[in-house]
Amino acid sequence: MENGHYLCSVCADARTLAEEVERHRPDLLLIAADDPSRDMVEQICVQSQFRERPIVMLTESDDPDAMRAAVGAGVAAYVVAGFKPERMGAVLEVALLRFNFEREQFATIAASKRRDAEQQTISKAKAWFRRQGLSESDAYAQLRTLAMRQRCTVAEAAERVLGA
Repeated sequence: MENGHYLCSVCADARTLAEEVERHRPDLLLIAADDPSRDMVEQICVQSQFRERPIVMLTESDDPDAMRAAVGAGVAAYVVAGFKPERMGAVLEVALLRFNFEREQFATIAASKRRDAEQQTISKAKAWFRRQGLSESDAYAQLRTLAMRQRCTVAEAAERVLGA
């Protein structure tokens, strides 16, 4: 245990990375690879898709294509050549900050998309009520009443109206 963290070092390649990650279930992946192969980057992508976690890659490769592939696979920090062990804490901290920032951004975007979809559903349901002869305010009041009766949100009530 170091600085309140448990460290586990394993020797893994593209074929064994998934098995090692499953066995140890780390909160953060630190990958040291002189020249990350396409298979390794693909495995990183697979690992980050099943469980979100920050990934730090230490490498000697300054190939822009390798960097793009690694970042696209979910690598939060890509450190090229000349890494000094005393900088490890700062590198991990930046990776965690970046990872959390991106996760918050994605959550904000997802919430915004969900709200937009709900508003579209509500608008469609109001339009349906308006075709039945209700005014806009009465159509919304009808949706609210329905939502209260069914103990659901207005958006869920709108979905039920449209699905009926």
